[in-house]
Order: sequence, then C-alpha cells, then structure tokens
Amino acid sequence: MAKRTACILILLLSLSAINTSAQRRKPAPAKPQPQIHATRSDTTIKGTTLEVYQVYQPELKPVVKPELTPSLPPAAKAPTPQQYEVPQQTLFYSYRSMPLRPLALGKDTGHLPPQNYALLAGGNFSTILAEAGLGNLHGDDWHASAYGRYITQEGSLQNQIYRSFKLAGTGTLNTETHLLEACLDINRNIFGRYGYDHDIVHYTLDDVRMKYSAAALTLGARNVQPGPWGIDYHPQLRLGAFDATQGHETTADIYLPATKHLDTSLSLQFAINARLAWTTLGDITESNNVLQFAPAFDFHKDHFSVHLGLYPTVATNAPVQILPDIHASYHLWEQKLSFTAGWQAQRIQNTLQELTRTNPYILPDSNARAQSLRHEVFATSDLAIGKHMNVWGRIAWQRYDALPLFITNPFSDGKDFIVIYDHNVQAFVWGGGIRYAIGEDFSIGAEGTWYNFYQHEFSKVWGEPAVRLKGDAYWRIIQGLQLTAYVEVLDKIWGRNILGQDVEQRGVFDFGAAGEYSFGSRLSVFLRAENLLGHKNERWLGYPSFGFNLYGGLRFRF
Repeated sequence: MAKRTACILILLLSLSAINTSAQRRKPAPAKPQPQIHATRSDTTIKGTTLEVYQVYQPELKPVVKPELTPSLPPAAKAPTPQQYEVPQQTLFYSYRSMPLRPLALGKDTGHLPPQNYALLAGGNFSTILAEAGLGNLHGDDWHASAYGRYITQEGSLQNQIYRSFKLAGTGTLNTETHLLEACLDINRNIFGRYGYDHDIVHYTLDDVRMKYSAAALTLGARNVQPGPWGIDYHPQLRLGAFDATQGHETTADIYLPATKHLDTSLSLQFAINARLAWTTLGDITESNNVLQFAPAFDFHKDHFSVHLGLYPTVATNAPVQILPDIHASYHLWEQKLSFTAGWQAQRIQNTLQELTRTNPYILPDSNARAQSLRHEVFATSDLAIGKHMNVWGRIAWQRYDALPLFITNPFSDGKDFIVIYDHNVQAFVWGGGIRYAIGEDFSIGAEGTWYNFYQHEFSKVWGEPAVRLKGDAYWRIIQGLQLTAYVEVLDKIWGRNILGQDVEQRGVFDFGAAGEYSFGSRLSVFLRAENLLGHKNERWLGYPSFGFNLYGGLRFRF
C-alpha cells in the first residue's frame, strides 16, 4: 500500500514540473480584465508634495565685560641689588638758585638763570668784600666750578685787623667706567694779636701779625660700572701744605674704601685710612700719624638699619686701639619718626693747622703735637610734623683723652695763648632743634646744645662754651626780594688770665640780618648788618669783637 502511494506522488510531481517548463517557453496571452470603477471615500489621501524651508540664524554668546583690578607683580625670589650714583655737586654760593618749574602742555622755552656771579661790597670798619663764582663750566663729559673771596676789615683798636683770601675749584671727568674727581683749595688769613692793654703796651702791626697760608689738592676716583667681584671703590688722596708764623706743616691723607653689596639688605665694607703730618717748629720736625683699618657691615631691612664697625688704629706715641663705630636706627609712622643710638670713637691729630683754625692767637713757639681720643655714646630722635615742621633731640655722654685747652700765657701782656691738654674730660650733652619751612619761600629754625663738664683735671675746661645756641630765618617776600636773619650765642665760657685766675668771659651774642633785591635776573643790590646790638663779643679772653658792622654792595650774574 505504501509503495503504491509513493508511486502516485512521484507521478504527480513529474506532471507538475512538465507544466511549469512549458509555461516558461510560451507565455500565456493576457486575458482582458474587467473595468473597475472605484468610489472615493473619506479614507482616501490625495498625493501631495511637501516643501520644507529651513532658515539658519547664528546666535552669538553674550560677552561679559572684564573687570580689571590692579595687583602687584609676584615678588622676586632673588632680588637684584640696585646701585645709585649721585653726581658730585657744585660749590655752594651765597646766592639761592631759582626753583625748578614743571613743564605744562608745551615745550619749555625758558632759559636757566645765570649760574656765574660777581659781587663787590663795602662798609664800616674799612670793610671791602669781593666775591666771584663760576658754576656752569662743563662739556660733554666734564664739569667744573670755581669760587673766590676776599675780605678785609680793621677795627677801632690798634692792630685789630682781619684779612682773608680764599680760592677753591672742583672738577669731575666722566669716563665709561669711572668718575674722576679733583679739588684745589688755597687760602690765606691774616690776624692781628690785639688782645693786650693798649694804654700800657704799644706794638706795630709787624710785631703782632699772624699769617696763615694753606693749599690742598684732592684727587679721587669712583667706579660707575660694577667693579671686580661686584666691589665698589672710591679711593682719595689729599696732599696739603700749611705755612704759619709758628712754623710749617705738610700733610698727606689716603683713603681706600671698598664696599661689597651682598644683597639689597646687607653690605660689607673695608677701608684703609692713613693721615700723615710732619710739623716743623723752629729746628725740630716731628711726625703726627694715624693709620686705621676699618672693617664694617651695614644691614637695612624695612624700618631697621644697623652699622657695625670695629677699627684697629695705630697712632704716633699711642698703643694699638680698637675704635668702635656702632649705631642703629629704627623708623616709625611712615618714616616720620626715627630713633638712633650708637657708640663712636675718633682719634684727632691736633695738627698745627687744626689748632690755629680754632684759636688763631696761639703763641708761635707753643707745642701743638699731642693727639686726642674722643668717645661718644649717644641717642637721637627725629620727628616730622606734617609737611613743614621737623623736630629733633639728642642726648650723649662724651669723654676726651688729651683735650686741647687754650689759656692766656701766664705773666705776659695777654695777647698770646698757649695750649695745654686735659687727659680726662667727661661731659653729659643734650640738645635739640626745630625747623619750619614752606617750600623755598620761608624757613625758620633754631637749635641748642648744653654741656655739663662734670669731670676734668683742671679747675675749668677753659675756652669751651657750655651753652651753644644758633638760629636762622629766610623769607622771600616777593619775587626778587628776600630777607635773612641769624643769631648765635656762646655762653658759659671760662678763661684764665695772665695771673692764673679763672675768669668768666662775656661770651658771644651775635644777631644780624641781611636783605637783597634783584633788578631782573642779572643785577641785585644787598645790605648786611652784623652784631646789630653792638655787643662786645669775647670768644677768646681779651679779644673783643669788631662791634656793629654794616656793609652792602652789588651782585651781578652772568
């Protein structure tokens, strides 16, 4: 049964394959289709073309205005030390320079005021004054100035004369690496020793004339570019000659300072200083020398600064000594208040020129070859009040070893002084001052110093004023008219007369005034009055001052 059924299936499949093959060989003709009429209904969708338009509009992000705020740059980790070079200033002349004026919206077509001047004046006491200054000598790399002055006066007493001549000049030369300096000073002074009893003794001028002539040449050099190993140096050499009625003297001063800045706060210093003098009195010549090594360091940070120096010093007829130079300062209130304290020591040569500058009436054969040692421990304060006032105060302790004192030559006619030395003078010193200034139109100031000599070998510290006061004022009333005034007081001065007795001197109370009016920028007239009160000032025992002195003249600028 099964076999029969399989045969039937195979036969049917064969017939179906033959029919399919025939249809592929001869396609059958298409039969006509009946026409169909479709009826539209609500579900029929009409063919539609859709056109899509897209418009692009870019949108900008709103910009926020930056807010700028000032801020300091980050601090440098390794600060670089800065060096400042201050050019050498010209000589100070007796006239006042015009104030600087700022430029304002235009080119400055003005000219500098004349820097050269000459004046000639005369007055009572046969006063003749001649003065001149040159301040605008310069080239591309050099500057120079010169100054000269001569004055002569004769008082009412016989042989009461004073004559002085001075000539000075400075110059600088700038090179790529150095600033070269030179200075020449020449002066000659003549005094008459008139401090004797004119009713008893009579002298000619040749008998009592004291003549002092001096000349000094100073040479120096200073680096303007960093030196080897960053060391700054400023060597100086000063050669001098001094001729006096007492004798003559030759000096040589050598200064070799060097500074190394380690950073903006700390610097190291070292110097070799030598002051040499050879004094000849009669047939005897003696040396008077000081050699000093000066190592030190400076520290400055914010409001605090300190200087520490210890100077080994070798001097003629003296052992080796370590002289201190120590002081520290502190500033408060934006530098308006400062305090300074320190300890300093100095060896003074007491050369013949230094002693005669203090007292020109020294006996010609007096001994003037001992040196002095001065110690001082001090404290000072300085206060700036507002923009126009400054006040300062000072206290100190001083000690002098071999302080020169001038006393009248015993059992003489009183016109000569001799020098003696007090080897233990100690004093407490206090002082202060005040100054008020408004620009260059007005200023007034006063200062005073009081000494309490509580320790000394002799009965008095002869010739040393215990009270020293001075003041000055300046007022420019209008353009071209200015007034000045001054006062000086020296009091509590003790001297020793020819009998060896201690005498309190009249002291000094000197008050004066001066005025000057300018006719344009070149010509001016001035008048000066000294010792207006006519006080018989007595700086040295037996030598009264000239009295009231009035002189005036013309000043021409060019």
